[in-house]
Amino acid sequence: MILDTNAISAMAEDDRDILPVLRVHPQIRVPVIALGEYRHGILGSRRWAEVEEWLSALLAVTPVLAVVEATSRH
Repeated sequence: MILDTNAISAMAEDDRDILPVLRVHPQIRVPVIALGEYRHGILGSRRWAEVEEWLSALLAVTPVLAVVEATSRH
Protein backbone atom coordinates (compact mmCIF):
# COMPACT_ATOMS: atom_id res chain seq x y z
CA MET A 1 0.00 0.00 0.00
CA ILE A 2 1.28 3.46 -0.86
CA LEU A 3 1.13 5.98 1.97
CA ASP A 4 0.17 9.57 1.35
CA THR A 5 1.28 12.47 3.51
CA ASN A 6 -1.77 12.19 5.77
CA ALA A 7 -1.12 8.49 6.38
CA ILE A 8 2.51 9.19 7.29
CA SER A 9 1.30 11.85 9.74
CA ALA A 10 -1.25 9.45 11.23
CA MET A 11 1.45 6.83 11.77
CA ALA A 12 3.80 9.37 13.36
CA GLU A 13 1.06 10.51 15.73
CA ASP A 14 0.04 6.94 16.64
CA ASP A 15 -3.43 7.54 15.25
CA ARG A 16 -5.35 4.36 16.08
CA ASP A 17 -7.60 4.77 13.03
CA ILE A 18 -4.79 3.76 10.68
CA LEU A 19 -3.97 0.49 12.49
CA PRO A 20 -6.75 -1.62 10.92
CA VAL A 21 -5.63 -0.53 7.46
CA LEU A 22 -1.99 -1.36 8.20
CA ARG A 23 -2.98 -4.79 9.49
CA VAL A 24 -4.73 -5.57 6.20
CA HIS A 25 -1.92 -4.06 4.10
CA PRO A 26 1.32 -4.58 6.05
CA GLN A 27 3.59 -3.98 3.05
CA ILE A 28 3.79 -0.21 2.74
CA ARG A 29 5.63 2.12 0.40
CA VAL A 30 6.30 5.85 0.61
CA PRO A 31 6.36 7.95 -2.57
CA VAL A 32 9.19 10.45 -2.57
CA ILE A 33 6.68 13.29 -3.13
CA ALA A 34 4.74 12.39 0.04
CA LEU A 35 8.04 12.11 1.92
CA GLY A 36 9.04 15.58 0.79
CA GLU A 37 5.66 17.04 1.74
CA TYR A 38 5.85 15.43 5.17
CA ARG A 39 9.40 16.62 5.82
CA HIS A 40 8.44 20.13 4.75
CA GLY A 41 5.49 20.01 7.14
CA ILE A 42 7.60 19.08 10.17
CA LEU A 43 10.32 21.69 9.62
CA GLY A 44 8.83 24.11 12.14
CA SER A 45 7.86 21.48 14.68
CA ARG A 46 9.29 21.62 18.18
CA ARG A 47 9.43 17.82 17.95
CA TRP A 48 11.35 17.89 14.65
CA ALA A 49 14.32 15.81 15.89
CA GLU A 50 12.05 13.21 17.48
CA VAL A 51 9.85 12.94 14.38
CA GLU A 52 12.85 12.83 12.04
CA GLU A 53 14.29 9.98 14.12
CA TRP A 54 10.97 8.12 13.86
CA LEU A 55 10.89 8.78 10.11
CA SER A 56 14.43 7.45 9.68
CA ALA A 57 13.43 4.23 11.44
CA LEU A 58 10.38 3.90 9.18
CA LEU A 59 12.42 4.49 6.04
CA ALA A 60 14.99 1.89 7.12
CA VAL A 61 12.32 -0.78 6.57
CA THR A 62 10.04 0.88 4.01
CA PRO A 63 10.86 1.37 0.33
CA VAL A 64 10.67 4.90 -1.05
CA LEU A 65 9.15 5.06 -4.52
CA ALA A 66 10.80 7.34 -7.04
CA VAL A 67 8.83 9.53 -9.42
CA VAL A 68 8.76 7.26 -12.44
CA GLU A 69 6.01 5.74 -14.54
CA ALA A 70 6.49 2.33 -12.90
CA THR A 71 5.48 3.82 -9.54
CA SER A 72 1.95 4.19 -10.90
CA ARG A 73 1.72 0.39 -11.03
CA HIS A 74 2.00 0.14 -7.23
